[in-house]
Amino acid sequence: MKKRIEAIYERLPSSMQHVAVSAYGYRRRNQRLGGRFAHYRRGFVEREGSTHEEWRTWQEHRLREMLHLAAETPFYREAFRDVGLSAEALDRFELKDLQSIPLLSKEDVRRDPTALCPGGSPGAGRPYSTSGSTGSPLMLYHSNDDVRRWYAMVEARYESFVGVTYRDPRATFSGRHIGAGLDSRGPFHRYNLAERQLYFSPYHLGPATAATYVEALQKHRPVWMTGYAGAIHELARLALQQGLACPPLKAVITSAEPVTPRVRADVQEAFGCRVTEEYGLIEGVCCALECEHGSRHISPDAGIVEILDGSGRPCPPGEVGEIVATGLVHESQIYLRYRTGDLASWADRECACGRAMPVLGEVEGRVNDVVVCPDGRRVGRLTSVARELPGIGAMQFVQDRPDRVIARVVAEGILEPDVSVEIERRLADRLGAGIQIDVEQADSLERTERGKVRSVINTVEQGI
Repeated sequence: MKKRIEAIYERLPSSMQHVAVSAYGYRRRNQRLGGRFAHYRRGFVEREGSTHEEWRTWQEHRLREMLHLAAETPFYREAFRDVGLSAEALDRFELKDLQSIPLLSKEDVRRDPTALCPGGSPGAGRPYSTSGSTGSPLMLYHSNDDVRRWYAMVEARYESFVGVTYRDPRATFSGRHIGAGLDSRGPFHRYNLAERQLYFSPYHLGPATAATYVEALQKHRPVWMTGYAGAIHELARLALQQGLACPPLKAVITSAEPVTPRVRADVQEAFGCRVTEEYGLIEGVCCALECEHGSRHISPDAGIVEILDGSGRPCPPGEVGEIVATGLVHESQIYLRYRTGDLASWADRECACGRAMPVLGEVEGRVNDVVVCPDGRRVGRLTSVARELPGIGAMQFVQDRPDRVIARVVAEGILEPDVSVEIERRLADRLGAGIQIDVEQADSLERTERGKVRSVINTVEQGI
């Protein structure tokens, strides 16, 4: 059904696609901001001023609730039995006991995602398929209530840290296709009237199209912009290069990609506001947001975050380790001590803003290159190419020549020819003509020195 709806949408003229996007926006707005959203938001706002001890007390209470939910899942019922955790022990559980719970890997989630759901069934949880930052698909389940709690947390932090909310008009760059082919003459956005959201395509942005993006900003006047740092920076860079006057924004909030000093400087100059970097995962186990002093604060009511070394021991401040998170928001699928695969460190001092929230140092787990197309477009975040393809374990994209991209695929068995053809088609749809696409099956993917799989590797040009 979903694919049929998408196929119908693709055939609509752009004017009707605006209408379709707005209709979807009304549904999504209710899913995110309806029901008990306002109630949840008040709780997140009230907790923000908590002291360290108050946060600890709140986290322990909420953790016990999550543990009892976990005990109803097939996965944790067995895991708790293996480590001798009884129902009575869960009632007395403290934060210091967290290391008695085994780590949860992405492979555990992939193997049987419903085993993490209370009762072994997603119930009201809706399925969300994601490729993840490594290109390895995961099936997630979030109920409307889960989604509302999460967005209540995010909006409470956005308003406190940056001064914007989802009620303000915004522009968005992300990996979702807007429905325009690469040979399209525009427009390269779709407008979601329900949420006053300008949805930009990152795949069409380049020297020849930058002016149309700026025109859309001038027409719709968003208050803030969110999405991929690479795409937002590319628009800022091209606007400055071509002398295009961008309307000022109140905030730019980036995610999924690292923010360099060059990105911050160009965005500040082009849009007249600072860049706020956000760290989070679609699994909904943790969230960090930069405050006005530039510190990345973990939201303690989103999740309990540990940073562990290769032996599973907590890292001291300044030492890089893996982020392991226990989600405290989503109840349809339980994640305890989830290995995110992302690398970071704790800051070695508290922030001058006065918030008693843990502060992350550098987040090193999302260093992705971009593919540079012959027409000047710079395309990153290609992990969505793997979404919903059967038999795909992980995927990595390597540009080793200006005119070639290699898709390295780790498959569950033999890579089927029709899947290989579909990968080629999806890449061609995003990258356009002039780039040779080769699909290769691999036993494993190249990793960084710290063990992170980068989704895009460009050996021709290492970014800007």
